[in-house]
Amino acid sequence: MRTVKIPIKPHLKKFVLKTYDCENEIVKANKHNSLGIMIESVLRLKYEIHVTSVDKYTEVLEIELNQDCSNLEVRAKRIAYVNYILEKDFKATMFLFVQAQKLQAIPALTGIKNFLKYYEISEQDYGSDSAYRQWTRMSNDEYNRKKKRLVLL
Repeated sequence: MRTVKIPIKPHLKKFVLKTYDCENEIVKANKHNSLGIMIESVLRLKYEIHVTSVDKYTEVLEIELNQDCSNLEVRAKRIAYVNYILEKDFKATMFLFVQAQKLQAIPALTGIKNFLKYYEISEQDYGSDSAYRQWTRMSNDEYNRKKKRLVLL
């Protein structure tokens, strides 16, 4: 087993630690959890990845790799791609959480605040206004998919 330190955005660190119920802030990535499967697939990619700025990665997440991944090379671009995938997972989870809250007649903004509170994400880490804008974009995309409308990007 090998432990790697991955630079990560603060809200993603809190999300991962809460999602995978981590003790002592070390995440165990193995073939039996989605994080382990994702990290292994990213480390085994055969092509180069284009990533944007990594300036927002102010926290460090320790991930314990399983035996299969421990001998793979961990490159900076691959680490940034892990952040990208975790960000997508965070937004999808937030979207589903807020949709479930709306089914209980709770307004979207209140649902977002409940989501951020559950994951102990502060307003400085990820603002509720930004989260609401993201949720609105995602819900509009979902609406257009259901109505089979052409969405221009």
